[in-house]
Amino acid sequence: MTEFAPAVTGFGVSLGENRISNQLYGEMTGVDPAWIGDRTGIGTRYWADPQTHTVEMAILASRDALLMAGLTAEDLNLIELATSTPKWPGASTVADIHAGLGASARCRVMQFPAACAGGGMSLEEVSDKITLHGGVALAIGAERLSSVINLADRTTGPLFSDAAGAAVVELVEGATPPIFTGETHPAREILGIHSGGTFRATEGEDDPLGKIAMEGGPVFRYAVDIMPRLAREVAEADGAYNLHTGIDWDRYTAFVPHPGSGRIARQVCDLLKVPEKKRFTTINEHGNASAASLFLGLQKAHEAGAFDDDENTRVLSSYMGAGILAGAGAYNVRPRRGPRVQKVLGIASLSLL
Repeated sequence: MTEFAPAVTGFGVSLGENRISNQLYGEMTGVDPAWIGDRTGIGTRYWADPQTHTVEMAILASRDALLMAGLTAEDLNLIELATSTPKWPGASTVADIHAGLGASARCRVMQFPAACAGGGMSLEEVSDKITLHGGVALAIGAERLSSVINLADRTTGPLFSDAAGAAVVELVEGATPPIFTGETHPAREILGIHSGGTFRATEGEDDPLGKIAMEGGPVFRYAVDIMPRLAREVAEADGAYNLHTGIDWDRYTAFVPHPGSGRIARQVCDLLKVPEKKRFTTINEHGNASAASLFLGLQKAHEAGAFDDDENTRVLSSYMGAGILAGAGAYNVRPRRGPRVQKVLGIASLSLL
């Protein structure tokens, strides 16, 4: 019997319209551009125009993902959006994405905030659902973080960027089933936005408690402990880890972590002994785009030819976000290849291209 498992068959990204170099950021804020680069590992970030929100960026990224997968919005059974900066409260933001793509009324939507862990968690969520129910799903991570950064805080202001990423996930013949794991370490006080909920209303656009706040030291220590450990856990479950030799990197074509900062990304990769040619982050080019960063890393890996080999297209990812929410996953990436899923009476059936 032919085996099918969830795999990523298309992905796309979209950036805010305005490229903000360290030089430009320094002119705006008085922060030394050289200090920004040395401290964060970031050279540029992208901020959206005032009329561009999470919805608009997500639609652009989703259209590119569907195009790569050779599908249309009418093929979708599920859209899941991870965002901490929605255009509208509640599930309205993902509903607007649904409308903008032209998905059918039978395509369900879900939305959740998971900050920097959102990209990986959205992939996990849709993979679980189509394993159980079949169909075609779209995982999206999108953020407009320029709306919640405090330019007076040089420890957080230079870090964050506006972007969206999307991935089509469907059942593919011969794909190895994905493996995901995760942990929760409640520590809202060291990273997050401390107003805007029912506990405390935000007092205007300039309210500092309505902006991202972070204690850099604790966040770094959490990241370099949790992200490598969960990556090893997934690799072990995937048959690609040995206590004495570490992760078997021949098993993976790419390691795509969430890069909280350049220092975090480098330390995590070094601890896992990831070969240089298999490290894919865009922290220098795009800054920290939170839930969208993982998809930016996939795009970079694709441009480098990491997914050209049909038989060896497995990615290992690790991620951590405010909360503290963290996870890791191993999954196949097969752009423009394999059987496509079609909907019949609400149940997935398989047909070849």
